[in-house]
Amino acid sequence: MIGSAWKALLRGASRVALEQLSLRLLEYDGACARSAAIHADLRAVERFFTDEASTLAKAITATGYVGYPVPQRDRDALFLRYRDLHNAARGAWVKLFVP
Repeated sequence: MIGSAWKALLRGASRVALEQLSLRLLEYDGACARSAAIHADLRAVERFFTDEASTLAKAITATGYVGYPVPQRDRDALFLRYRDLHNAARGAWVKLFVP
């Protein structure tokens, strides 16, 4: 069963699982011997968290989307709504500070 830290990582809420994994790998000689490959794999998970999972989490929160996981058929519409809300909020903010 997947732990809560990994669930949080996959949902874009926390990278604690990745940090814990990185620290645990330091204890293993095999991981240290393959440090370049391990580092590349950890960077790939970090990119997934930053570019995919946390972006999706922000879109879910901003739009009030109900349900998880988000079906692939709903993602484009979700991201378009998120972009529109984000641009509208940014435009309102600029109007407050630009004469």
